[in-house]
Amino acid sequence: MATCEICGATFTPSSEATEVGKSSTQELTLTNTGQGALAISALKFLEDADHAYALAPSSPDPTTTPLAGEASIILVIQFQPSSSGTLNGKLRIESDDPKNP
Repeated sequence: MATCEICGATFTPSSEATEVGKSSTQELTLTNTGQGALAISALKFLEDADHAYALAPSSPDPTTTPLAGEASIILVIQFQPSSSGTLNGKLRIESDDPKNP
């Protein structure tokens, strides 16, 4: 069994821990609070020694189309541990935002 954290918040796709070799998902809403379109160049999972985190195959890929001003996209993050224990990770979103690239 494994539990995990992402972006400083506990990743809790269900009330049960995720079994090793199984996967679980959680939705993450990404919102462009600006007026102009936001081009996302990459999503990178950091501090993920187990390589347990990924963008789920069912998730839209935010790097293919700019996100319009004041629009949101729901990403589906997949957690699939290959070892037991607490598995931490961070998600970095790279974009053309001049204040928070």
